[in-house]
Amino acid sequence: MRLRPFRLVVAGIALACIATVAAADYVTFGQGYGSKWDDPVHGRPAVITWGFVPDGTAMDPGFPLAPEATGTSNVSALRAAVDATYGAGAFDEALARAFETWELVAGVSFVGPLDDTGQPLGAPGATAPDLRIAAFAAVPGSGFEWVGAVGYGPPGDDLHFPDPVAGDIVFNLTNVFRIFPGAEGAPFDTFGNDLEGLFLHELGHAAMGLGHPADGPDEVMFVGEGCCLAINRIPSPDDIQGAKTVYGRSSTPACQNGIDDDGDGLVDDPADPGCGTVDSVSESPQCDDGVDNDNDGKIDLADPHCGQNAAVNSESGGGCGLLGLEALLPLALLRASRRRARA
Repeated sequence: MRLRPFRLVVAGIALACIATVAAADYVTFGQGYGSKWDDPVHGRPAVITWGFVPDGTAMDPGFPLAPEATGTSNVSALRAAVDATYGAGAFDEALARAFETWELVAGVSFVGPLDDTGQPLGAPGATAPDLRIAAFAAVPGSGFEWVGAVGYGPPGDDLHFPDPVAGDIVFNLTNVFRIFPGAEGAPFDTFGNDLEGLFLHELGHAAMGLGHPADGPDEVMFVGEGCCLAINRIPSPDDIQGAKTVYGRSSTPACQNGIDDDGDGLVDDPADPGCGTVDSVSESPQCDDGVDNDNDGKIDLADPHCGQNAAVNSESGGGCGLLGLEALLPLALLRASRRRARA
């Protein structure tokens, strides 16, 4: 009975040492399980196959988009239109860059293009490759007419319940696709969809299992007021965290992937002080993340526990609870309780 007060003290101190976690603005289709490729457990990597639906492929009448699309798929027409404006191979190169971008920030590997069987989109058994890329004309006046593409999320359980709709990406042939010049964030100089940015977004749905967050417009996955008016081909820190939540870390360390993973305007080692080396897996360790992780009122390099080294991944020095200075009082109480118990 004498030790119960001590336990309460420890619990209170432990709560005081819990890290302050910044609110993340990302949406995953699955809540820790499913809506991802391969192993449905979140945090585990996946190999995702992809391919183009052959020209002339139809939609199954039960496919969700069937009432809003007309004719058959014609990816060749879309490719030809883009390449005619931006040079031979421009279409495929834009898609390849989008695939690579997601590979650089999360535990996914894309394999393709693989041959497609030509089964109608959404037909029973039409589950290979994982991502089926098609292009259909939109029915005038339909919702599909007003978007550049539609992507359908991964299966609920890819290992046990394959889904013929999951992973399908359908471009709208009646829309305009461009490869805008300029750096990330540069406003579009004319009307149209930025092909690479749009495909990166649809891959976020179909491959990464991400939904639309509430805030933007800098998030790749955001759709709302202010979005889609500027080049957006680099996932935001929230996009990246969402993807890592679903698939774990990329095989490429964050400090050598060519991406500003933490949104501080600095990329990789040695430019980002959060990188200890090029092999560091995070650009934002605790001493470079803008958060008071140990609740001492000091953030990052202002916290003496960081030792003026942004690459340190702890603001709490020796740690919290029974591992740090916070434990001195409860340990003293414990010793006193034991002395009283022996007396």
